[in-house]
Amino acid sequence: MRRKKHKHTRRAVKFYRIHHGFREPYKVVLDSSFVHALLQANLKEATDLTAGLLGGQVRLFTTRCAMHELKALGKDYADTYKACKKIQLYKCGHDDKAEPTTDCLRSLIGNAF
Repeated sequence: MRRKKHKHTRRAVKFYRIHHGFREPYKVVLDSSFVHALLQANLKEATDLTAGLLGGQVRLFTTRCAMHELKALGKDYADTYKACKKIQLYKCGHDDKAEPTTDCLRSLIGNAF
């Protein structure tokens, strides 16, 4: 089963490389829930996981909106906040007022295509 999943992933990455000009290092924007899930599952570094999934080098980013959201969630997410501080920030353009992370990521994806 795992081999089949990796085959589909490689095909999808190849499609985006050919048709949309994606190239290494792939820029991956992480939201706070993804980082929190990694920490809860005690998985290894996010860089290694995404690089293995995409089959190439990756650069991980998070947004200020995601950081504001984690800060507002309180002490339960303090470890996730510390982990996100290690990730490079991507300028989302919402510096003056933070938006919900889903809206922030939607606006970034809309700008990319």
